Amino acid sequence: MTRMPLSEAFIRFGEIRQLLLFLRLLGAGRPEAYFFDMPLYFNSHSRLNLVGLSEVRSYDDLCALLDGTEYARTVRQFPPDESGRIPLPETETALYTDWYREFFDRIRRYTHGEERRQLTELLSQHLNTRNVLRIYRLKQYFDRTPEQIRPYLIAPSCGMPQARL
Repeated sequence: MTRMPLSEAFIRFGEIRQLLLFLRLLGAGRPEAYFFDMPLYFNSHSRLNLVGLSEVRSYDDLCALLDGTEYARTVRQFPPDESGRIPLPETETALYTDWYREFFDRIRRYTHGEERRQLTELLSQHLNTRNVLRIYRLKQYFDRTPEQIRPYLIAPSCGMPQARL
């Protein structure tokens, strides 16, 4: 299937959302529940094997399924700890940081002029909004300091300057 360079980024965004949903279920000890949440319509567009994901029952099985995908390296960076807890915030931050950087790169490579400026501005606003929401959530509900929040910002070099965040 031939895909447009920018539309591929939206497919990847959906794949990341599905992967994070699965990781949450796996971390909760309910990976089989993904079968009921899996969007079959999306499977035909995704390079991520969602049906295979619904059959995964362990972190090692997940890593085996992801071998050969752009997600394998990132997920392997954040294995469960000794108690079995999956570091979801760190994994989410890394996956979305990769996605934003790739999308900004696609905009630079495949667009020009006013189109490039508008897409860059739109994506920057999207990124900044997500980061502001993360900051608010971490401060309000988890009483985190700025130093504790910084590692959880998505793609900090792509959006608003860190001093403003």
